[in-house]
Amino acid sequence: MTGAGKLIGAAALAIILVTPARAEDASSGGDSSFSSRLTIAVPFFSFHTPNDRDFNDHNWGGVLFYALDDHFSLAAGDFTNSYRRNTAIAGVSLTPWTISLSRIQISPGLLAGFDLNGGYKGHDPVSPLLGAGIIKLGGRYFDDPNYRFLNRLGLMMTVIPGFGGGRSTAFNLALTVRL
Repeated sequence: MTGAGKLIGAAALAIILVTPARAEDASSGGDSSFSSRLTIAVPFFSFHTPNDRDFNDHNWGGVLFYALDDHFSLAAGDFTNSYRRNTAIAGVSLTPWTISLSRIQISPGLLAGFDLNGGYKGHDPVSPLLGAGIIKLGGRYFDDPNYRFLNRLGLMMTVIPGFGGGRSTAFNLALTVRL
């Protein structure tokens, strides 16, 4: 296990230890168990503009989100970044708005955190701080047992701005699975 992997494991254990046990909220029909608050995001596509050819578009890895409520999550992850370096991150996600369109839920927001192992060192003008815009798309209100699994699947687009100095902006798509 890599140092970053151990760090993510320690973060997950810390979440388990400091999060109070919560009973299921029967009035809303929601499941508030520990595992139901976990979402795994696995990146599968990246693009950089205005200059894509200089970057790695295969940002393999993952980010684990632990929902504290409907709009605020803790985040920890490990992935290969656009500069072909391993990056471990820890931070928070805020999605203050939710738009429901039929059976799709759209939640735009922000992701802010720390580059824990210097993966962006020399490329991030505010290192070790990280920031990105996010848009989460997910299935909701699928009641038919044959399609209920769609309530746990989604996509997340992450936009990492390339402020000034000719820096490229990164767009990343990830498949999300809520446990």
